[in-house]
Amino acid sequence: MRKGMEPRRRRPPQETVVELGETTVFEEAGAKAEWRNTRLARRARCARKKKMIIKELDYKKYKGQKYQAEILSDRYLSIEPESEGFAIKWEMSEEPLRMTLNEDLLSDWLEDPVAYGAFEGDKLIGMVEGFLEKWNNRFRIANICVIDQANRRSGIGTKLMETILKAAEKSGARMVVLETQTFNFKAISFYKKHGFEIIGFDRYAYSNRGPEEHNMRLEMGKML
Repeated sequence: MRKGMEPRRRRPPQETVVELGETTVFEEAGAKAEWRNTRLARRARCARKKKMIIKELDYKKYKGQKYQAEILSDRYLSIEPESEGFAIKWEMSEEPLRMTLNEDLLSDWLEDPVAYGAFEGDKLIGMVEGFLEKWNNRFRIANICVIDQANRRSGIGTKLMETILKAAEKSGARMVVLETQTFNFKAISFYKKHGFEIIGFDRYAYSNRGPEEHNMRLEMGKML
């Protein structure tokens, strides 16, 4: 495993302020109900706009900090041998596919990484990290995550992706690549939305039962 190098700080961390969409939570008959973009939600007194700041993470402060994320999907990408190639298609799962990820920020194997966090106040609600693979001049996004399920589909992931793509372009990389799993339908759809395409796969990267467990490595990339 390759050792990471502490990045040089030549400039102050960048910050971007983003306003998220309105989300209203109110009490009704003793139970909490959440409404998004409805007439009732807009009228609720507690409606508010949240301000999010994206800024570069301090390497020494955040290196090694743990975070947890959950993948939940109702379908998977089937990749099966067919003739002289492979048949690739989406299949619905008989049971929900679920995985909990426990990861460390700025892991040692990252080479001179850069990382950005999305903050609401002092709370870290999302992050993205990546590095330039010097041997082939491709920028690898190692992790991108919106930590709290309640904050997903509110534009945080898009702003994080836009930020790391700018960092990739600045690095002089010819391409951006990343890894995901064949059952992570939402992530695959998100990456395709931002111009990524499937560039490879490994049916047995995680275990010898990858195809049966619908958990295979998928490599996606985008040319710069």
